[in-house]
Amino acid sequence: MGGSGSLSDVFDMPNGKKRKVAQKQQKLYNQVQPISLGQSRNVENNESSSRRKEMTDREKNELLQRIIEDGNQQYPSGLREFILGCFQLAEHNKFDQRSNLVLVQQLKDLIGKAYVEKKEYRNDWWSQTLPCLTKNASTLQLMCDKTDGAQRSQESVRPHPPPPPPPPSSSLRKRPLPPNANPKISSKPPSDFNSTSTPTNKKLSTEAERRKKRMERFSAVPTNAKNERAPSDENFANLNAISTNFFKFDKNKPVVGRCQTLEKKYLRLTSEPNPDLVRPLNILKKAYDLVVRKYMQKEASYPYLCDQFKSLRQDLRVQIIENRFALQVYQTHARIALENNDIGEFNQCQSRLGQLFELPNLAKSNLEEFLSYRILYYLMTNNHNSINDLKLKFSTSENLAVYRHPVVKHALNMATSLLVGDYHTFFKLYAQTSGPSRCLINTFINRERLRALDAISKSYNQIPLEFLFAELHLENYETGKAFLHELGLDKHIVMKNGEQDGNNALLNTKTSRFSIIQQYEKAKKVDIKGQI
Repeated sequence: MGGSGSLSDVFDMPNGKKRKVAQKQQKLYNQVQPISLGQSRNVENNESSSRRKEMTDREKNELLQRIIEDGNQQYPSGLREFILGCFQLAEHNKFDQRSNLVLVQQLKDLIGKAYVEKKEYRNDWWSQTLPCLTKNASTLQLMCDKTDGAQRSQESVRPHPPPPPPPPSSSLRKRPLPPNANPKISSKPPSDFNSTSTPTNKKLSTEAERRKKRMERFSAVPTNAKNERAPSDENFANLNAISTNFFKFDKNKPVVGRCQTLEKKYLRLTSEPNPDLVRPLNILKKAYDLVVRKYMQKEASYPYLCDQFKSLRQDLRVQIIENRFALQVYQTHARIALENNDIGEFNQCQSRLGQLFELPNLAKSNLEEFLSYRILYYLMTNNHNSINDLKLKFSTSENLAVYRHPVVKHALNMATSLLVGDYHTFFKLYAQTSGPSRCLINTFINRERLRALDAISKSYNQIPLEFLFAELHLENYETGKAFLHELGLDKHIVMKNGEQDGNNALLNTKTSRFSIIQQYEKAKKVDIKGQI
């Protein structure tokens, strides 16, 4: 054969046509073009255009929903964590409905912009911020579009208060978005903050640091997004409290009063106490003597006395005076309140006395008396569990003298008789009481008479009124008739053998039984102002 030219003639097409030879390929068979982390391999499609089609609001909603529900890491690293962090900070800062709507809209616009511009993998989601969550950002902008790196680094190192710890994953499940937002994304925020973390300790620590830095940037919240409590929103439930706004000043720092006025009207404090309106200890002692003198000589009404005692108690509290004089003020007010059937004010005094009795350096004067009042108060509220707690506390060796005191034993015997339903012993012990104890029992004695009458009506068909009134400790026949008339039971009174003598009168408990049971059920309910 000839040269190379003759060899090529063998493969020539007939009729002088030349065979087409393919051009040399631009890249080898097994050559792979390197891509960055998270970049799509469809290079031709990515390079064909720099933008995608604009997204509608509905498509943004669906995209946000898919990212939130993503558990297989199908979306860029940090994007889901960024969304969950925004929701967490909004909840921590107590965003209202309007602020939540703004937050959701900014999230949709930002993520939609990243996907339209094909920057979802280029953007640094760990450092991304939102205008509604930080003071410094005013426009919605991706971190990869920012050119001023110095400003960003200065912002990241600026000192902020430490962020709160992230809540447990169970508290983030099924947390609803604002009600006016699209229902498809309104109930599915965050499920697990660690879903994108890798098993290695290095990865976990790195992601934890990134989250902390992001939360520090978000910690500066606009003032219009804070749900601040109105300064006049005062809670008047606890009458022993100086003020529910006491946190605005140091309550452990005593105020030294300078007021020299003996009589002063009680006003609840809503701000830091003014020393010019607070009476010092020597003036308080003079004011106490004046009020007690008016009480003993009956020169003032109970509303005036109660107002003056509450003013005395307030001045003692703001000056943190806890001595024998403070005990005397609270004990005197408690006794006067019982004599005037003011159970709510009595309860406030005995609650404070319980705190003063616990002080180790203060002599526990009249402890037995007020312990018996507390037991009787628990009887009034049908709180036998608290009576058992007092028994356990004062039956110890160091408190055994208080437990065996006659006043305390008398109150405990009354509690035992009521617990076992022994109304005969209860009314016998009631006849032996006097003073404030008698006043306290009088507040619920008619309920116990109804209890006894309920037991009697279930045991007898007829019962003599003379015997009944003696059992219920009613002083005389007229008082007993008035008691039955108040209950509407006087129409069930019958005369024995048709005689009109009061000694032969009987109560027909068979016909009045249903009415007695109904009224006793109503009397069981206790509603006490200032109850513990």
